Amino acid sequence: MSVVGADVQGRRLNGRIAYQPYIDRTPQVFTIRPDGSGEKQLTGHNDDYANSPGWSPSGRRIVYGASTSTGNELFTMRRDGSGKQRLTHNNLIDIHPAWSPCGKRIVYAARVGNDVELYTIKVDGSDRRRLTYNQVDDNHADWSPTCTRIAYDAFDGHDQEIYTITPQGRGKRQVTHNKTGDWTPSYSPSGARIAYGGGRGDGEIFVKRVDGGPRRMITNNETYTAFPSWSPNGRRIAFVDDIDIYTIKVRGGDRNRLTHSKPGPALQWLDWGARPAR
Repeated sequence: MSVVGADVQGRRLNGRIAYQPYIDRTPQVFTIRPDGSGEKQLTGHNDDYANSPGWSPSGRRIVYGASTSTGNELFTMRRDGSGKQRLTHNNLIDIHPAWSPCGKRIVYAARVGNDVELYTIKVDGSDRRRLTYNQVDDNHADWSPTCTRIAYDAFDGHDQEIYTITPQGRGKRQVTHNKTGDWTPSYSPSGARIAYGGGRGDGEIFVKRVDGGPRRMITNNETYTAFPSWSPNGRRIAFVDDIDIYTIKVRGGDRNRLTHSKPGPALQWLDWGARPAR
């Protein structure tokens, strides 16, 4: 295959980016193309406080959270916003879901007492399993491409670091060891690296190998920077910079701005999905 052909094929892997902006100071779920065109609002009207969207591996459905009379519960919907289905009925605050690349389970965080723990459920909402049992906040989970590890951040009230664990809640491994906080990990498509937010002040985006080694800072911002998400073809990383979404090459550089939001609360979540097969 020619270089041009390979580049076109790589771009075809990349679908839309789902994200959570604020409309009239209320979070809703939107999607947008990787070039910044075709923005679509998927929730609203009867969706109160829709938040933290995550794509299914097929790129055809989205899992997300929304406020209900019993708490923040998880739902799924088609990529056009139709066909909404409720997954959880926990009377808890269920947040930040991530669909496994194998398509069978969803990991998410839930507030339990005074801290946040990780759970998984099947994609129909059944078979809930608790993964973590501790006195720290475990949050912002992401699956490895092989579905054998889950990366997440843990905050003990003083320090925030990134760990991985098996889907059965075993084999905990610490990935970052920094004096500054590290948060919101995103696995690369190969599974060898993660991108994450961290550093001093409002944070930067870093990339490092999961099995160790130095980290590489790929942004240099003066505003709130977090929630990286790797492109399906592995060439770029989307991230939040204050109230807007940008993409950047994995080694840094070639920064592209996708959204031009009105002043308001910072964006809180995004996920770069795959393009659905025809």
